[in-house]
This record gives sequence, C-alpha cells and structure tokens, in this order.
Amino acid sequence: AVEPKATALLCQNIAADKPTLWDTENPTLYTMRVKVTSPAGDDELSTRFGFRDIVFDPDKGLILNGKPVKIKGVCCHGDYGLTGKAVPDNIQRYRLRLLREMGANGYRCAHYPQAVATMDALDEYGFLVMAETRWFESSKEGREQLATLMKRDRNHPCVVMWSLGNEEPFFAKPEGKRIFETLYTDAKRLDPVRPIMGAVS
Repeated sequence: AVEPKATALLCQNIAADKPTLWDTENPTLYTMRVKVTSPAGDDELSTRFGFRDIVFDPDKGLILNGKPVKIKGVCCHGDYGLTGKAVPDNIQRYRLRLLREMGANGYRCAHYPQAVATMDALDEYGFLVMAETRWFESSKEGREQLATLMKRDRNHPCVVMWSLGNEEPFFAKPEGKRIFETLYTDAKRLDPVRPIMGAVS
C-alpha cells in the first residue's frame, strides 16, 4: 500500500514465453496494462512495446534480431506544410506510409520530440528511429526536456538511438563537452542500453 500523496517504486520481473520479435518487416507489438486500485477509484495505463534485440557492431553495422540491417533513413521535422502544427493523425500516418513505400526504414526525429501519433505509427510501420532532443543545455530545463523525451518514448521498439542535439555551436568547444557529458550521464541513467550521439554535419 502507498500512503496518500506519497510515492513508491515497484520493480517486477515478468517472463515472456517465446514472444514474436519486432523487426522492420514484421513489426509485432504487444500491450502492457498496469492498473492501480484505491478507495477513490482505479487508474489504468496501457503501453505498447515490442521485443527485439539490437546490436551496433563496428564491423557489421546494425544487427537486428541476429540479422544485419542497412538503415535507409530520412530526417523529418514534425511539420506538414499548410496543416501547420495541429496535424491530424491520419496525415502523419500518410507521410510515413509514403516513406515506407519509397523504401525508407529509418527516421530521424529532427530536431525535437515528435507527436505521439507519429511515434506509434513508426512502431507499426517498422521504422528504425533516432529520437532527438532540442535543448542542448545542462540547465535544469534542458535536462528536463531530455528526461521528458526519453521517459515518454523509451518503450517504443522503433527507437534504436538517442541524439542529444543538432549541429550545436558548442559541440566543438570545451563547454560543449561538459554539456554533453552531463546530458550523456542523464541519458544513460534513463536508458542504459541504447547508443547516445549528437547530430553533427
């Protein structure tokens, strides 16, 4: 039991019997439902996820579920011309379907968190995603922006790497190294598995 207005952390291991693996051609997804009960009422959260094994090999490249995969990717902003920022979900899915038909299997979230509908569709269509934060700062706000992105999107099987910034002037300066080290430490605490990088042209 958790006292009113208190917090608690529950860790639990759940065995999965021979799950079907998520990949770019067969993006199998599962749903985890968590329910918290209290005298005031119940609260339930559903999260989709996928099982997959990814290794970045310096000689063989990306290995997905034991097989080498070449990323054929695009960089996409979360804007859609005349529709502006209030984009209907079907428009976001339409663009991703077109990209898939073109042969793309990779998607860089340039240069900030994408819409929830986009991330869900990237899972469903089998894209390999680099999710990128916008704020290359070790300030409180910059670190919170990164944490918000990673906590929201780390259960998406499509996300295979994180980017801590895009073409930042500080990248080549000593203060940039310190900023990157701070954000890198935060990122590894939130997700110790996926690779961390910065987007540099």
